[in-house]
Amino acid sequence: MKKLILLAFCSLLLTSCLDGLGGNSNTPEKNVEFQDVIVEKRYGVKLPSYMRKTKELNDDASLQYMNTLKETYCIIIDEPTQEFIDTFKRIDEYDDSVSVVQNYQEVQIGSFLESIKDFTISEVKKLKVHGLSSLTQEGVGEVDGHKIAYSFSFIEGKETIYMIICWTLNSRKNRYKATFQKVFDSFFEVK
Repeated sequence: MKKLILLAFCSLLLTSCLDGLGGNSNTPEKNVEFQDVIVEKRYGVKLPSYMRKTKELNDDASLQYMNTLKETYCIIIDEPTQEFIDTFKRIDEYDDSVSVVQNYQEVQIGSFLESIKDFTISEVKKLKVHGLSSLTQEGVGEVDGHKIAYSFSFIEGKETIYMIICWTLNSRKNRYKATFQKVFDSFFEVK
């Protein structure tokens, strides 16, 4: 099972720019252009064109994009569904009464609750993304003295489970909220 190392990748990047850069941080973005990104012919997603590929955010992520000037970051972590189920059944932490995606969401959000200071999370919203079951949530926590706003999407694919995390400074949450949701809504499996 892949583990998130949240503090390392967040603290590396979130101190690079002043919060005042980029105009009014509370005004939602308009006319955002998106780029199509396909990962290893397995899945695809649309990301803002201003974000660039990186390898600095999380070693377990199959997709990592960022824009340090705008303080926007996005990763996707994926793992085989059956491997996740087997691992958590083996340690008696899998709940057969809920869906695979809900089990995955609970495990991953639990990691954030344990590792991010003052982390709070919204209620889960159930959605369908290109026919796939999805759960979305938002969270806020403190990393190295900065309030960070996270947007999560957990998606149950045919044989793979996915977690998309987009984040920015909390003061910019409203600016990028709709953009992050468009990223989530664009996800699809290639298979």
